[in-house]
Amino acid sequence: MEGFLLKWTNYMTGWQQRWFTLKDGILSYYQSQEEVNSGCKGSLRLSSCDLIVHTTDPRRFDLLLGEQRFYLRALSRGDRQRWVVAIGCCKAGVNVTESEDFRITESNTQAITTRQSELRLYHNLIVQQIKDLQGNLKVGVAPNMTRIDEITGTLNAACSTFLATIDDLMSLIQPTNSPLGGTKVAQSTDDPVSGFPSPQPFVRGVLGPPSAGHSPVSWKTDSALHTWFPTDRASLTAVGTMNSPSVNPSLYRSNRPNRLHKTFFSTMEFSFVDLRPNMSAQLNQQSNNQLPGDFLSALDFAKACRSLFRIFDRISDFSATDAMIGRTFTALQQVQADLLGNLERLEMAIQVYASQTSARDQNGHEQPPCETPDSLANCSSTISIGTLLRNDMKNDRTADAASFYKAILWLSRSLNFVREFLHLLFTLPPPSSDDVTDRRGMVPDDSLSVAATEAYSRCLRSFHQWSLRGVAMIVIKSLPTRSQFLRLLLQNDPNSDSPGQALASGNSTIPVNFTTQPELYVQLEKDARHYSDALGRTLTLIEGLFAYLDLERIFTGSETY
Repeated sequence: MEGFLLKWTNYMTGWQQRWFTLKDGILSYYQSQEEVNSGCKGSLRLSSCDLIVHTTDPRRFDLLLGEQRFYLRALSRGDRQRWVVAIGCCKAGVNVTESEDFRITESNTQAITTRQSELRLYHNLIVQQIKDLQGNLKVGVAPNMTRIDEITGTLNAACSTFLATIDDLMSLIQPTNSPLGGTKVAQSTDDPVSGFPSPQPFVRGVLGPPSAGHSPVSWKTDSALHTWFPTDRASLTAVGTMNSPSVNPSLYRSNRPNRLHKTFFSTMEFSFVDLRPNMSAQLNQQSNNQLPGDFLSALDFAKACRSLFRIFDRISDFSATDAMIGRTFTALQQVQADLLGNLERLEMAIQVYASQTSARDQNGHEQPPCETPDSLANCSSTISIGTLLRNDMKNDRTADAASFYKAILWLSRSLNFVREFLHLLFTLPPPSSDDVTDRRGMVPDDSLSVAATEAYSRCLRSFHQWSLRGVAMIVIKSLPTRSQFLRLLLQNDPNSDSPGQALASGNSTIPVNFTTQPELYVQLEKDARHYSDALGRTLTLIEGLFAYLDLERIFTGSETY
């Protein structure tokens, strides 16, 4: 493919027209079409790039290559659509493993990362096209049938490519060979490593057509959704009691078989691992415009956030014995105050809505309002995130800084940063004894700051004004070493839930425990990845609800996974 695109050069000359060619996975650009045979001005290998579709400019898209960003603008909406689809299809056909020396596991990992990047791209495209279609179908306005035909055509192409990419991704994820030989293994709905159900039934259930005689809600939120949210075997049949106080998943997390060591994630009072949509028996009686995110308990979401924010208390406990971590806690106090402020506004919105809302029995008859503490607690536990979001929209409070919508928006964006940060934190090599004797080793002292900076750039920077960006950089630069932070996440005594303050003594760069007991790091990494995956599932449901209600977004499209 070839054609003209506008490329941002600098503030002096602005957007300049360039001739672009796309061939063999390489995107090249020239000063003009006549200079094609004279050599290009620059080129990009698409297998190494992420493509980001602009959310407000219908003609713009960006190419992200590491820290370098190329700003491009098509001549029309349709032209951008053609370029984006062509680049996406080219990325899907690129051979990621260009070197035959790569191992099979490394090849699959890189291929999966490529498919995930493509899915984010097609997701943004589909959302943008749906918004365009909604804008052309407004009540009271004569529809432009030519424009509608164009949008539906490109939407159909984007959806087809989206489904094809999902098929490729699922074929990469599903195990086909045993580790000891090349024989096929029997396919199962459970993941062979973690014992959790495969996400494939959920993908097929949501994207496939609903069966006859069922509403879209009963189709999208049946047992396939519970398959996407793994749980222990004992609670698989207890759909109606997932939020019951008698079920204590945190006890199962901290005492599950073969646990080598307790960590911050395994001893949480309430974790995002425990949070899943509460599908009641009357689900089919709900309206057809509800999504899985409508059934996430707002109170359980608040509990999971408060359990996560107890990391600040742990930093405070450590600051008394470690001067470096003490300075970190001082810098993080502003961040803690902002997060807890949003959390308190969220909890206040739940209480206010519960106190003002009358409960209804199964016959639809009104009951007295929630006045006693017990009845208020019962009402609060049944309030979902979707209910409060729609209530804010109904009362035109989405622009209010103290609204539930603003609180959960910024909490979710912060949680997206946490998810990205945990992913980047454990992509670094594990601490080793070499790092104790040589500080110039594989893991530098500022590796934690590097991971935090990368996560901030991908998840939060685009939402912050320049003043907040400066504050964020100050906080990031004050972070301790990676080993000190890992020490914060570990428990000292496996039989105690108190923070481990004696995992390392003095100002040692790397705790000795990581070298003498490598299973500590393995257990911590396993718990962190399990927590990160659960957090990602929750944020995905909230993001889908925000997109459906045409609200601001949580994801930026630049996340690594």
